[in-house]
Formats: sequence, structure tokens, C-alpha cells
Amino acid sequence: MLNITLGNFTFSITPGDLDNYYTYYFSSYYPSWIQITFYVLISIIFLLGTFGNLITIYTIHCTCKEMKTVQNFFLSNLAAGDLLTGIIAPFIQIVSLLRYWPFGSIFCTASGYFQAVGVLISSFTLVALAADRYSAVIYPLKIRLSHTQARMVVLLIWLASLAMCIPVAITRRLKGFLTTYKCYEVSYFFHY
Repeated sequence: MLNITLGNFTFSITPGDLDNYYTYYFSSYYPSWIQITFYVLISIIFLLGTFGNLITIYTIHCTCKEMKTVQNFFLSNLAAGDLLTGIIAPFIQIVSLLRYWPFGSIFCTASGYFQAVGVLISSFTLVALAADRYSAVIYPLKIRLSHTQARMVVLLIWLASLAMCIPVAITRRLKGFLTTYKCYEVSYFFHY
């Protein structure tokens, strides 16, 4: 029996309690065939998303000169944001099945940060693409964005996304209890 004293409180833990805790956190709610199906589907989605976004970026930047338009530049930036999100998302899905965080402290902080950055990049790029299309339809004779201006817009999108997600990196922590770890965001303002 293990006695733990915290202030005025004493907790007694028996070896049976540790076995129950281990069984709860390291077993899954789901039968093995569902887990295998889930892992196969995650792998297929990861491979298709990664391959599709890389092909999009390659096609726009490394093929013929006619593909290097302002709209395609925004589309390649959208693919980059989706690629960033798509690389991180399978790990988050695996953790939801495992019910603990097996990837370490650095990846705990980085995964939340880069997933949020990828979502903001995709969202801001869609706004820029919609604004460009809107101006082309409403003001057809007006001079549109140049390649240099489009690059500046994309740079602004990346800088804004990276800066706006800093609070996620600051508050994301890995907390351990006995033999398992959980990755979550710590609130500095609200204490439960």
C-alpha cells in the first residue's frame, strides 16, 4: 500500500488500484477490428492528403509558366496550409483512440500550434482568394494584384497566422499522472 499526503489529505493506493488505472488508460473502448479499421482509414487519408497537396504545390510552382498566376499562387498557399494541418491531424486522431499522449512534450506543444497555424493559413488564404475574385468581378477594368503584391499578401497571411497562434504554444502542456500523460491547454485565467 502506498500512502500519499498532500497538505491535510492522505490518499492510499493499493497495487490493485494501479492495475485498474493501467487497464483503464491503456485499454481502449473499441474492439481491435475497429481500431485496425480506424488506423487504416487514417493512413489512407494522410497519404492522399499529403500526396494531393504536394502534387498541387509542385504543379503550380515547378511546371509551365502559365500556371504561375496570382490565383494559383493563392491555391498553392491553401495547399500548404492544408498540408500542414493534414500532417498533424493523424496524430491527434490516434491520441483520441489511445486516450493518452505517447508523443512527448515538444510534439504536444508543436502539434497544437502548427495545427492552428495551418487552419488560419487556409482560412486567411480563402479570404484573400475570395477578395481577389470579388474585385475581378465587380471591377473588371481595374488593375488586379501583381505577383509581387500576391507574395506580400501570402507573407502577411503566414506572419499573422504564426503570430496569432502563439497563445496556443504558450498554453499547451503535457501533464502526467502515474504512468500516462495527457496533452491539453492550460488556462492561466480560469482555475477549476
